[in-house]
Amino acid sequence: MSGIFISYRREDSSGWAGRLSALLKDSFGADQLFMDIDTIEAGVDFVEVIGNAVGSCKVLLAVIGPQWLTVTDAGGRRRLDNPQDFIRLEVAAALKRNIRVIPVLVGGAGMPSAENLPQELEMLARRQAHELSDKRWDFDSEELVRVLEKTLGRRSLESHTPSESIPAEQIRPQTPSTPKRVSAKAIASLILIVLLFALFATEDLLDRDTVIGGLVVSFVALGLGISAFYDATRDKVKGRILAITNMVLSALLCVALFGKFPSTENSLELKPTDTKPADNIDRSRADQQEPLRRSDEDSRSSQSEGSRQPVTRSFIITGNWLADDGYTYIIEQQGTDVKFVGMDALENIAATGEGQIVQRTVVFNYVLADYTTGSAQLELSGDGQIMQGTYRNHVTGLSGVLVLHRE
Repeated sequence: MSGIFISYRREDSSGWAGRLSALLKDSFGADQLFMDIDTIEAGVDFVEVIGNAVGSCKVLLAVIGPQWLTVTDAGGRRRLDNPQDFIRLEVAAALKRNIRVIPVLVGGAGMPSAENLPQELEMLARRQAHELSDKRWDFDSEELVRVLEKTLGRRSLESHTPSESIPAEQIRPQTPSTPKRVSAKAIASLILIVLLFALFATEDLLDRDTVIGGLVVSFVALGLGISAFYDATRDKVKGRILAITNMVLSALLCVALFGKFPSTENSLELKPTDTKPADNIDRSRADQQEPLRRSDEDSRSSQSEGSRQPVTRSFIITGNWLADDGYTYIIEQQGTDVKFVGMDALENIAATGEGQIVQRTVVFNYVLADYTTGSAQLELSGDGQIMQGTYRNHVTGLSGVLVLHRE
């Protein structure tokens, strides 16, 4: 005695019916299922077997595909209009015996209306259908199994709990789940961030190439953090909090590195091979010494007149200054702001910079011809003829004493 009878038309829905049959065998066992292609033996009266099977089942699944209503025989007559049509006999027998009939719609088929059905099948149109969509087959089939569990008065094999008695051959071995690992991308991102902080956090000023390299590494760390977060949200790996932390830290690191770009807004563009013609240098020096001569004349004039606030040339540093190493520094002063260009013995530009005068001290920031940066702090002598102090290269770490004499 079978519990479920599957009625289907081969020309219309054999593929869906076969798939449904395999599912129900796994769920309820082969002995609870009747399907003509698998059950009927050779030489047996097909009509008699079907009649007995329909009469002994608890539920009939009428699988209805796109052509279930319109399939014709060799003479062009609709097969459903033939009183001897097996599908018509199966469904009519179930309806007549008050067996539960569930129309199962597959392949996008719709429910046939009563006026399109033979009189003995008109009651089928009043039965609630169940759709099995190809796109959501697993979900729809699980819902159908739940309906059949209620109809048959028994639970499916796959829904038994361990405490229930289940035959050993029906118990499926459970594959132990593999513990999820921490995202390797998140770990790599964290390592890059730590290295960047260790390399750059202690430096006040970095050269342009170093900053660009640091930004590239920061963006790589940010990309790894985003990818790790995406993997964690899809439950592939662990480390969602670590990925979020890495994204925040790498973003902050990018902002910090942007702030370490060397300032070139007010400095001259340097090229190691830049040179100036000798006649231009002479004219430039003469032009820059002219304010100094005028300042000396104003100073002597003011002192002779007994001015309360004399202007002394010790506070005017515009002009040419010669270093002990042979370099010449051409300085231009505007109020307390100063700019300079340093030239070697061959009159090649070796450095440019800018700074400010604070009381009797001049503080410079400079850029050398090799694009390294540094700073210097020089103090004016009492007579305004010497500036002496120290310098330090922020990139190479080189430092020393610098003495300039006014030419």
